[in-house]
Amino acid sequence: MLKRNPESINAQDFIKRLEGVLPEQRARVFVFVTGRHAELARESEPFEFALSQADFLIASDEYPSTHQVLSQDSMLGALATWVRNRAIKVALIAGPERDAEISSRTIAEKHPALEAIKPISLQRNFDKDEQVTGKVIEEINRLSPDILLVWSSLNAEETWIANYRHRFNCSAVIGLH
Repeated sequence: MLKRNPESINAQDFIKRLEGVLPEQRARVFVFVTGRHAELARESEPFEFALSQADFLIASDEYPSTHQVLSQDSMLGALATWVRNRAIKVALIAGPERDAEISSRTIAEKHPALEAIKPISLQRNFDKDEQVTGKVIEEINRLSPDILLVWSSLNAEETWIANYRHRFNCSAVIGLH
């Protein structure tokens, strides 16, 4: 069970929150909560704990709510509009079930202002193998993005972010679903 309810916000409010964390350089975590998040939180204490560590829980279009929700596509569109003509670096971690290069091109095709997105591939067991995690974190810190998008399997993604965010050299981490 989620310890706190996700916020119902629009794209403009999301961007305001993002603007507020960029100067901090301390990996603030945004989670767009789906019905599957709520389900996993009921089933898994570590997953529920990981969600409780997020700075912002936002009701997504896949979360059962009668309130205003923000779709992932709307969020990416708002992000693309916002980063255009700004010196903001965005990186995408994807995998192992998704190809990072293909995923970044797919996002850039739909949101051209995100064409400079830097892909980082995850290997199998990225969430269990400290050596693999170390290499991924080195790559994140080498790229030094302002915003890090993470797109992997839900359970592994949220738990991994909660466990390692303190080692990321970025201002915002956003889990995609």
